[in-house]
Parts: sequence; structure tokens; C-alpha cells
Amino acid sequence: LPELSRLRLDSNQLQTLRPGILDNLPRLSRLKLNNNQLNVLSSGVFDNLPSLTQLRLDSNNLTSLQPSLFDHLHSFTLLVLSNNNLQVRDSLCAIAGLFLRNINLISSASEPNIVVFDSASHPAIRDVQLRVNASNCSTTTLCYSLNG
Repeated sequence: LPELSRLRLDSNQLQTLRPGILDNLPRLSRLKLNNNQLNVLSSGVFDNLPSLTQLRLDSNNLTSLQPSLFDHLHSFTLLVLSNNNLQVRDSLCAIAGLFLRNINLISSASEPNIVVFDSASHPAIRDVQLRVNASNCSTTTLCYSLNG
């Protein structure tokens, strides 16, 4: 399927994606993996998707993201991670350096976070959606600096 540009694997009860499973999809630009049961994403699973621009991982069971998970995604513009059990600060480490325009990190984290975006590390971001449903903490603060 080397010409495939959109792949919907949402709502399939997927629990894992092994590295290499998506390797023969060089033109894939949109991947929907939302509403599954993914709890871990191994480094390398997205490495051979040079055309990927949009990735939906919302409504899974993800608790953390490996820092190198998105290192090879240079065309990325949209990432949706909402409705997981991710810690926002850990998630931001994984997306540092991506040229995202839109990011959705709506979280159910149980600890307070202070999240700082700056134009040097995330120059293309135009839309940030961040909300934390924190039952055991006060709030999450979002700061976005257009001046770096």
C-alpha cells in the first residue's frame, strides 16, 4: 500500500504497535489511532512515515511518551493526545522540536504542571488546547511566549 495517504485504525481495540508495522506507507499523511487501548508506543514506530502530517492518539491508555518517539516526523502539523493519562510536562519533552501548528494535550493528570511554550522551541504553533482535569491539585498554568 505505498500510495495510501490516510489510514483509520480508530476504535479497533489495538493494544500495541510494534516498530516497523507502518514502514511501507511512505505517503501516509493522516493516521487515526484514537479510541483504542494503546498504553505504550515504542520508539521507532513512526520513524518511516516521512509524509505524516496528522496523528490522532486521543482516547487511549497512554501514560508516557518516549522522548524520541516523534524524532523522524518532520512534516507534522497536528497532534492530538487528549483523553490519555499523560503527564503534560512529559508529553512536551516528546514533542520538543516538532513543527506543530496545532496540539491538543487535554489531560486527566493528577499533579499540577506549569507548561511553558516559547516561539523558539515551537515556532509554528497557532492553536494550543490544554486543559487538565486535576482532582488532586489546584490547576495547570499555560504560558505561551511569542517572543521566546
